[in-house]
Parts: sequence; C-alpha cells; structure tokens
Amino acid sequence: MKSEPASRHEERPHPGTRVLFTLGREGMAVEAFTSEVKTHEDLVYYDEVWDSFRTHALPRWPLAALAALTLAWAAALALSASLPAWSFGGGLLAAGWLFLLTRLRVLTVRLFNYDGQELACMRGPAGPRFRSFMEALDARVAQGRYPLQSLFEGLPLGQFEWKGRGRSWSCRFAYDRLVFESRRLFGWEDRSYASLMAVEPPVRLAWKLPLPAAAGFLIAASSWALLAVLADGRPEAGLRPWAWAFACAAGASALWAVLGLRVAVQARLGSEVVETPSLPWWQRAPRQELLKLLARLIGLADSLGELDHENYWEYHRSKLAILKEQGFLEPWPYRSALARLNSQEREDFGE
Repeated sequence: MKSEPASRHEERPHPGTRVLFTLGREGMAVEAFTSEVKTHEDLVYYDEVWDSFRTHALPRWPLAALAALTLAWAAALALSASLPAWSFGGGLLAAGWLFLLTRLRVLTVRLFNYDGQELACMRGPAGPRFRSFMEALDARVAQGRYPLQSLFEGLPLGQFEWKGRGRSWSCRFAYDRLVFESRRLFGWEDRSYASLMAVEPPVRLAWKLPLPAAAGFLIAASSWALLAVLADGRPEAGLRPWAWAFACAAGASALWAVLGLRVAVQARLGSEVVETPSLPWWQRAPRQELLKLLARLIGLADSLGELDHENYWEYHRSKLAILKEQGFLEPWPYRSALARLNSQEREDFGE
C-alpha cells in the first residue's frame, strides 16, 4: 500500500538553525528557528507559485579536483612516500569524498511567483521522503491554480524531447512559458523555466571540439613537421620512424576530433542563454526539429507582443486565435479552450 505523501519537511542549513516547511490548506508555512527560538515565519500561498527551478547536479570541479588528488595520493605510495604522511593524506581524501557524497544527494528546489521573485528555497536529500513532500506540494499548487490557467497550461502546444545514453533533455511549451528538463544517470536532474516573451533571437549553434583531440593533433603534427625537416637527407639519424609515429598520432587525433565533434543549440532568454545537450554533428534531424520549434516560438512571441493586455478575456481569445493560426493548436483543442474561456467569463460576470 502506497504511503501518504509527506506534508512536512525540515532542514538544517546551519548549526543550531532549522527551517520547517509545512503544507497547509491555503499555502505552505515556512518557519525558521535559531536555538529553538522562532526567528521568522512566512506563508507561501499556492496560487502565487508560478513555477520552480530544480537542481540535482553533479559538482564537476570538486569531483575532478578530488579525483586528481586521489591519483596523486596513489602515485605517492608507488614512490615510497613516508607512511605517516601517506596515511594523513588518505584520511583527508576520505573526508573529502565523504563530504562530496553528501553533497551529491542534495536536491535544491526554488519556487517563484509570476514576477520572477523567489518565494521559497528548499534543500533536501534526493530520496523518497523529500520527493514525496515535493509531490504533495506540486499537487496543492496545481489545485490552487485558476481553472483557466490549468486549462491553458494543459493544452498540447508542442514539445521537443531528446534521449541519449543515460540522459535526456526536453523543451515543453506551456502556454505562457517554456519548461526545460534534463535527466542523467544516478538521478541527476535539472529543471528550469522561462517566460515565452523572453525568447528572442539569435538562435545559434555551439560547436564542441574535443580539446584533448585538438591538443593531441597540434602536438603530434608539430612534432612530425619538425622531425620530417630534421630527417630530410639524414637517413642515418634514425628520425624517420619517429616522424612516421607522430604522423600516425596526428592522423588518429584528427579522426578523434572529427568523430567527437558535437553541436549544441543556444537560444537567448532575456539576459540568459539556454543550451541544449551537444549532439554529434551528423545527427541533423533532432537539431533541425528543435531549431524549427524555437523559430516558431520566437515568431509567436513577436506576435503576442502586439496584443492588448488591458482586457483579460479578449487577450486570451486573441492569443488562442494566434496559436491556432500559427499551428500550435489543432481545431478541436482550440474550440474546447475557447468554449471554456467564454463559459468562465459568463460565470465571473454572473450571467
């Protein structure tokens, strides 16, 4: 039997400090305690939450630094380093790996309102309990939305999804914003959103050349050219085999660079840039599909920028019409949404 979703989450950001998040009827209560004295209290109403940023990322630079230090520590053993110093270094590395593993489990969730202001920030281990709390919070936020908002956000307006080995990336158009989600191995995830009106040109391609392959090609090609000049007319010097070896290394590095060349798509979202996962250069079909979607969204944002926002009902009627004209909405979902919009207008005016 599935347990009930958790309605309370507690975290301790600093020694002696704890923050309690409790799901109530109208909103989420946020209480901060320092040495068991309540120092802050707030209520985040569900209907104020527009969307959230979620990050469960891999700290690459600390991981790379720890890996390099671990290799150096292992090499010190091979070089007959003193046992006390080697053991002390091993203890420090073990503590570093333990701290890094605790950070790997942290899921960060930030809630924002319609004006882009942060309402709350929650951090917890990416386990069943914290995820259960987030599911309960999402359900209450969905229930607190204005009925028309839920209707509009549920329309099939289009999305792009790419799946690779152990990871996936998607872009979904949700009426008034774009939602970007990426997932990788071991539960790493990242979720962000941006207002539709923030999408603007240019849309560019970001070419990703494997740096080790490029460096290997430059070194091998330079060495080959130098040895070829030195070995010219001096067969007794024995430099020709080395020249051929460097030539083969340069060819292998060039092949690696060609096969490893990847391309990502970048688009501007106001002052920020969103970038898709980099794909091999020969995978043109998914890249073309995403470029077409982004081009249509930019054109849609330009069209919506000319609408009058003064009249709520006329604005959404005009927006639905533009979505239908530009191919985002099929005839039946358009008629259904328009009928619901007209019905809600009559209810609000008491007709």
